[in-house]
Amino acid sequence: MKKIFFILLAVGCVNASNSQTVDTVQTFDYGKMPPVYFSNKVYWERNYDKDNHLLFEAMKYNSCFIGAFVNYWKNGRTKTQGQYIQNNTGDWTNLQSRGLCSIQDGEWKTYNEAGDLINTILYDKGKIIKEQR
Repeated sequence: MKKIFFILLAVGCVNASNSQTVDTVQTFDYGKMPPVYFSNKVYWERNYDKDNHLLFEAMKYNSCFIGAFVNYWKNGRTKTQGQYIQNNTGDWTNLQSRGLCSIQDGEWKTYNEAGDLINTILYDKGKIIKEQR
């Protein structure tokens, strides 16, 4: 259920703010991306290791994280869950230089392998505002 919520949240945020089409892409062996997704596309990436364990799911634009992010332990439980800053400008050029590429924003939670919350960090555009263990 959490996975579906994040996908809907991420897709809704990107589609509503700048009318980009969102694809779902599965990548394997940590980051081997189909060539078509290097050319100005918003996509939901599911990344798997060589043993077919889901490593993370994330909203991306080219190589930039731009929305919801969930990282997983090998046992399938959530390891890290958070949000990267979103591009609400509608301009997708030079995200890196504009400070819109892979910048943590909002609440990030980290869990142990048993699924217990171990810490929460609150970010404001990449800067830690509050950390709670």
